[in-house]
Amino acid sequence: MSCENYTYTLKGWLDKNPDKKDFIIDAYNCTYGAAAEGLCIQASFELGWIFNEDVFDGTCTVTLPVTFGAITALFKDDQLLINWTTLSEVNNAYFEVEASTDGKNFVSLGKVQSLAKDGSSDHSLQYNFSKTTSHTALLAGVSALLLAIDSMATGRRKVGALMLLTFMLLGGVFMSCSKQDKVVLPSEAQDLYIRIKQVDKDGRYQYSKVVKVVYEN
Repeated sequence: MSCENYTYTLKGWLDKNPDKKDFIIDAYNCTYGAAAEGLCIQASFELGWIFNEDVFDGTCTVTLPVTFGAITALFKDDQLLINWTTLSEVNNAYFEVEASTDGKNFVSLGKVQSLAKDGSSDHSLQYNFSKTTSHTALLAGVSALLLAIDSMATGRRKVGALMLLTFMLLGGVFMSCSKQDKVVLPSEAQDLYIRIKQVDKDGRYQYSKVVKVVYEN
């Protein structure tokens, strides 16, 4: 397996098995470069993966747009707090934080610009994103927007447009530009999921793993 293929294989394994512990990988005669080094470190230290006989190759120049590290999402004291780490970045423009009530269909909460100089970095960077929430409201935000988008996508445009307009008039949950920057989220009894969309300067994008919001009193 070439260095390039091994690098993308490592990324694929981590994307598909973000919580798998103590995985043993026979990687005889496989080489990896700087782009995959962060993946190996993440898998080894965070998940306890064991790599048998792969070898670092400094001449391997495979690049990945962004290598994600840990991602956490916490709801505490009327705020949604999201933190994530990138292990490396190449040509990165910004991140878009997305939310879902089912872990499958997502809507945007907001954007965070890359901290990397000119969008590229070979060291770890820390990011955070927060939203002040209405603790008394339930699910109106994510659910209403998802339903409106689905209605418009399936041809029920008048219904979808009306729902979307109603949604915006009720507070513009995810598009608010006010200083309060409030967003309606589910109650503690309801699940909420978060993922990070990474967008390159050329418009290409990739997603992080999906994490479930932890509610803390």
